Order: sequence, then structure tokens, then C-alpha cells
Amino acid sequence: MWIKADFCRKRGPHVFMIAVAILLFSAPLQADEPSNATPQAKPSKSKKTPAATSAKKQRRRLPNHYARLVTDEQRQSIYEIQRRYREKIEPLRKQIEQLIAERNAEIRQVLTPEQQRKLDELLAGSRRSRGRAKARRKAEKKTPPSANAANRDNKNAAP
Repeated sequence: MWIKADFCRKRGPHVFMIAVAILLFSAPLQADEPSNATPQAKPSKSKKTPAATSAKKQRRRLPNHYARLVTDEQRQSIYEIQRRYREKIEPLRKQIEQLIAERNAEIRQVLTPEQQRKLDELLAGSRRSRGRAKARRKAEKKTPPSANAANRDNKNAAP
């Protein structure tokens, strides 16, 4: 039985991400250290991986609602678990990005040269629109709320 094309277009990326998540989390966990060891007890690695470097740049964050429940020791354990999984997830994210880029390039080859030029124009217009919206949001953050209300009133007023 064939799956409808509409289903694949709408849900295909979600199904792919779920499959990756299942593969990632169904693999048996292999503990590198006993659970009572602290992160400081681990010998430091001289070679830093990109995931380890990005982990330092990332702000530590507990899952929603955990901050009110956990002790400091549990908090550190959670951070360590997040770090271990981040090292596993990051290469998969990069692989997914690469696959998406390859897919998009292959899809683009289906188009005629004229369609490719039109697509480039549409994408450029979309980028410009996003840039304008981002600048507008940034400007709204800088202006006080009363000024934003005055600007809205001026836009809605008849000329």
C-alpha cells in the first residue's frame, strides 16, 4: 500500500527526526564512570572536541520545572547527562543538516533554469522580509512601550 504524497510532504521531516531520536535514545547507555563520581574526578582530555567547546559556550539549563525540585548534587548530575548526550546529538544534527542540504540540491536539479532563477528571486525576497521583520522587532525592543503605542496610533490614523 502506497502512502499519499501529501502525507510525506507534511510529515516526512517529522518522521525522520523521530527515527533519529529513536536510534539515539534506544542505544544502550555505556557508563564511562561510576555514578557516584563527580565531574571533577574525571581526567581532563587534552584534545577538545567541537561539542565540548560549544558546551562551554552554552548556558547550563535544566529541563522545565526541574529547578524547583532538584538538589545541587542532582543538578550537577543532570548537567553531566546533558553534556554526554550533547556530544552524541551534535554530530547527528550536523549529519541531518548535511542531508537536508543534499536533498535540497537534488530537488533543485529537478527545476528548469528559469524555475531556478525564479526560486532564487523568491528566496531572496523571503530573506529580505525576514531581515525587515527582525529589524522591526529589534527596534520595538529598544523603544519604550508608550512610543510603540504612539507609532501604532499614527499608522492607524487616517491621513
